[in-house]
Amino acid sequence: MSLRIFASIVLFAALCAAGMSAQTYLINENFNAGSTGWTVTQGGVTSVWGLSTTGPANYPGTLNGSQHMLVDADFGATGAGQLCSSTLTSPTFNGTTAPGALYITFQQYFRLFQAGETGVVQVYNGSTWTSVLTVSATIGGFSAPNSPVIDITAYKNASNQVRFIYQDNSNWGYFWLLDNIQVYYSAGAEIDVQRPAGAANSIASGGRSDVGQAAVGTPTNFSWNIENQGSA
Repeated sequence: MSLRIFASIVLFAALCAAGMSAQTYLINENFNAGSTGWTVTQGGVTSVWGLSTTGPANYPGTLNGSQHMLVDADFGATGAGQLCSSTLTSPTFNGTTAPGALYITFQQYFRLFQAGETGVVQVYNGSTWTSVLTVSATIGGFSAPNSPVIDITAYKNASNQVRFIYQDNSNWGYFWLLDNIQVYYSAGAEIDVQRPAGAANSIASGGRSDVGQAAVGTPTNFSWNIENQGSA
């Protein structure tokens, strides 16, 4: 009498497929080495985007204790009738290299002083800028930054850019901190579960592997190769 043995990798393979895909980055900026390739455009008074290691002048702090980008309207002493507007624009990246979905994520702390103060995230598709996120309320914090993930697949283009626009609506305002800006896409499974020696194909998500027969009561050992296929 013999027992046919199946190795079911349903849960593990499903987890690998769903949450362990490798990521390819088109932008991966932490600003620790500066802001090369990024541009700043001023649309009002002198409070503009700039590198900071200490945070807002009147409310010191950083995101993850590292250098970041900051626009500090409060320090600029802007008030009623004085517009603080500044735009931070990324280098160009080729979004068409993404075979599927394309995403942007970043860490932020936006502190609102009063209604009308906003932070807007826009994506350039080669011809027009489109808003994909508007922040109009306090969100995030120094030790707990907010990290949105935005699907920008619909805007993929060989000349993509992203920009962050802060404005205080010509009134009193606070600040917006940004760090770890990433544009990325999934490049396939990062963890690959291979059949035992002698079989070349992988085990699909939800699949199983027939590894042979063994007599009942006979200890039998089998092995699988689990390989990291990505760099994420």
